[in-house]
Order: sequence, then structure tokens, then C-alpha cells
Amino acid sequence: MSTDRVRKRKVLCVLPSMNGGGAEKVMLLLLSGLDRKRHQLTLVLFEKKGALLHDVPQDIQIHCLNKRGKLDAIYLPGRLAGYIEKVQPDVVLSFLWYANIMNVLASRFWRHNVPIIISVHNFLSVSLTIQRYSKIKRLFTSLFFPMADEVIAVSQAAKRDLICNFKVPKSKISVITNGIDKEQVAKHSAEQPESNIFDDTVPVIIAVGRLSKQKGFDLLIRTFAKVREKHKVKLLILGEGEERAELEHLSAELGLSDYVSMPGFVSNPYTYIKRSFLYVMSSNFEGFPVVLLEVMACGTPIISTNCTSGPDEILEDRITGILVQVGDIEALNNAICNLLNDPEYAKQLAEIAKHRVNDWTIESMVNNHERLLAKYCI
Repeated sequence: MSTDRVRKRKVLCVLPSMNGGGAEKVMLLLLSGLDRKRHQLTLVLFEKKGALLHDVPQDIQIHCLNKRGKLDAIYLPGRLAGYIEKVQPDVVLSFLWYANIMNVLASRFWRHNVPIIISVHNFLSVSLTIQRYSKIKRLFTSLFFPMADEVIAVSQAAKRDLICNFKVPKSKISVITNGIDKEQVAKHSAEQPESNIFDDTVPVIIAVGRLSKQKGFDLLIRTFAKVREKHKVKLLILGEGEERAELEHLSAELGLSDYVSMPGFVSNPYTYIKRSFLYVMSSNFEGFPVVLLEVMACGTPIISTNCTSGPDEILEDRITGILVQVGDIEALNNAICNLLNDPEYAKQLAEIAKHRVNDWTIESMVNNHERLLAKYCI
């Protein structure tokens, strides 16, 4: 056995797919940032698909468990355990609820004895309530998450949620907040957008995220209708998802079809964010929203719902952004109109936020993961 092999930590990173969400972006940053001299990395996917699949670093081996349909899910823990037995990693790190459950099942019921770390990127007591089979998922979370060797929470609020609502021992939880690659954000934000939505006469309000109930885009569109009563402004929502038809119908119903644009997923949202007057996050819940950090790096003012969890751990109200109560259309309308009426104040918020984003670097996030991995890689 070579000294090089002994020196490297063999890490399996597990995800359902490489769809274009925040957790997948964080995984990409980890795969790019972890030191290759100390880590041998393999990405394990249930399905080899997703908008971010082509962004996986070329030196990362990808192993697919070939999930075929919903019923095939019952075989995933066995396939994962079999692959773990074959490659004998030092540790298995999974992101997102589905992958986390499969990671625990593969460990505890196929008994492969490899340490497992699960990473939680949402406020589960809220996020699971709006999903199908929510009661079963809550039960599974309470049963299986405490069985992990270590649980990563992306915010202090998410940590409290795991302790209070899902019986995860405090001693097993490490809080590692997400970070961003400021240089990459700056580079991509300098590119020219493909859309011609921008001109000098009409401000653009932008939002980015999956078109799902979590993101509260229905609230944003209803609020936008009130904003339009006093201001000539456009709304741009970047992202794709199951709520598209409903949101398009709502826009048409409110007479906003000519003023609301939803072009779908775009590979470079930063160029649109940088050129927009204002970013609005209308979410009902989050984990630790990376997008707020990316917007801060772009220098665009932010208004966000103060949802659980993350926004109030990132934004200082009325200093680096504006926080409003979840579901309060009137408060969101007032906040948007106030910034439209006072662009100098909006600019001031953005400038302070752009400086504060230095607190969430990719280097800090990667280093914290490396320290945690080292704990289980002897």
C-alpha cells in the first residue's frame, strides 16, 4: 500500500441528482474546494441527471445507482451499501433528506460500519409539512437521523429544529454555514445577459429559485400587483418547477402577463441579479439560503421574508437588507415601494451587504468540512 493512498481520505459524497438547487451548488463548491492531496472523492448519484451535472469537476469519479422509477427506491439502500462495501471509503457524506435517509438505512441495516455524515439544508419541521407523506417523512426523520454518526446543520435555527423536533442529540450536530465563491460570482455577473428585459427606464425586481410552494412566488406576484399600482416596474423570476402553470395563471388573472417574466432555469443567474434594481426572497422557509450571499456579492439590494431559517442569520435588518414577516403582502409591498422611492438608501444597503458577505467564504466552509471529515478518517 502506497503512502499516498494511506494519506488520502476516501470520501463518498451522496446526492439524489445534480438538479440546480442550493444544496447541489454547495456540493459542487465542496467537490471543487476539498484538497486533492488529502481527499479521494467520489460523487454517488441516485440518478445521473440535473442542470449542474456538467459542472462537476472532471477529476471527480461519478457512480450512479441507477434509480428507475419510484418503486425502485426500495433497492437504493442495498445498492449504496454494496458500493460502500466494494470501495471501502473512510466516510460517507450525504446532502438532502432523501439521500440522508438512504445513507442511514444503508449503514444501519446493511451494517457496513463506515462512518456516515448527513447534511441538512432545510428547516425540516416546516419543509416536511408541505410534502406528500409528510407524517411518514417526519417519523422517518425522527427514527433515522439520530442514527447518523454526525449531522451537519446549515444554520443555528436548523440545529435547534433537529434537537427539539427530531430527537437528534446535540452532541452529534455541527453547524457549518454555507459559503460562496465570490470570484466566480463576480466573473459571471460581468457577462452579458441573454434576455433584453433590462433598460434604463424600468426597474427590474428579480427572484431566483425553484417554482415551488416553499419559495412563496404566489405571494411575490400578488405583492407585485400592488407595487404596479404606483410604480412602473418589471418582475423577473428565474427557475423551473411544478408551480409554473399555477404562477402563470395567477399572473394572467392579475393582468400582469406583460410585466412578469419566467424564462425558466438559467445557467448564469448572476448577470441578471447584478443588473436588477432589487432582489426579493419571498420564501416560506429555508435552511441557509446561499442565494442571499450570492446577491450580496453581486451588489444588489435585498428584501427577504424573515422565514425559518437563515435570513436573520445573514441579513441585519435595515442595515444590509430588509426583513419582513412571512406571508405579509402589505409589509412586502411597503418595503419594495420604499426602496423604489429611495434608490440611494437601496444602494447603501447593497454596499454594506457586499462588504459583509466576506464573512461567508468558500474557504471557511471547505475548511470546516475538512475538519469534520478528519474526525472520522483515521
